Amino acid sequence: MVPVETEFNEAEDWSKDFNILRRVQKEYALYKSKLNKIDFVDQIELYIQSGIPPHLELLIIDEAQDLTPLQWEMVKKIAENAERVIIAGDDDQAIHRWTGVDIRKFLNSSGNVRVLSQSFRMPQKVHELSQRIVQRISLRKDKLFNPTDEEGRVDWHYSADDLDLDRGSWTLMARTNNYVRLWGTKLREQGYMYSYKGHSSVNQKSAHAMQTWRKLQAGEGVELGLIRDLYKHVRKRGDGAVVKHGAAGLLTLRHLTAS
Repeated sequence: MVPVETEFNEAEDWSKDFNILRRVQKEYALYKSKLNKIDFVDQIELYIQSGIPPHLELLIIDEAQDLTPLQWEMVKKIAENAERVIIAGDDDQAIHRWTGVDIRKFLNSSGNVRVLSQSFRMPQKVHELSQRIVQRISLRKDKLFNPTDEEGRVDWHYSADDLDLDRGSWTLMARTNNYVRLWGTKLREQGYMYSYKGHSSVNQKSAHAMQTWRKLQAGEGVELGLIRDLYKHVRKRGDGAVVKHGAAGLLTLRHLTAS
């Protein structure tokens, strides 16, 4: 719902060529037209134009501060046939301006506003810091809420290498996925196991192979099936080889013990 010229000017990234951008826009539209394809934005536009909203007793729109103007039009369409609508969100958490979000859409979405007065996850020290930071936001709704009873703590680090990740469990968060992936690379290099978007950094087969290898190093007996699985994962050639290539023929005994 924003002309490409407006978006280009507001982005203020003069390393990009506007003529190329317009050409890409036209070619993309032509591609979809010729192959009869639609994208996610097209789906929303088509629904707004001709969709039939279902009858709902209650419609809840969560994280509404992140909705784009087009998504707000879709919400209006769905709300036409809803008996009750609850819009939940926090304008202080609006960080998606780069996707076209206009926070005024959220702030003006309803005159019946209720601020939740109690946080169940923000300790006192974090609450104190966050309230100083949000005062820098020019367009926001003032709100008061209480932190948890836990005091908590806020520490400042000049480098991620200063973090002692050996103690306790950690949740590492960043503004973009690129930073998170950089964290993943660092953790892998340092030998830490982690999960990213619900997926473990080490797959289960590799993890079982590692456990088998540790048992062998400790001189424990290991079942032949686990040895065969280990053999599939270890390097057999080059400087990092841990077994000889072709050693699979030795795996004919019922059990093996190594140290």
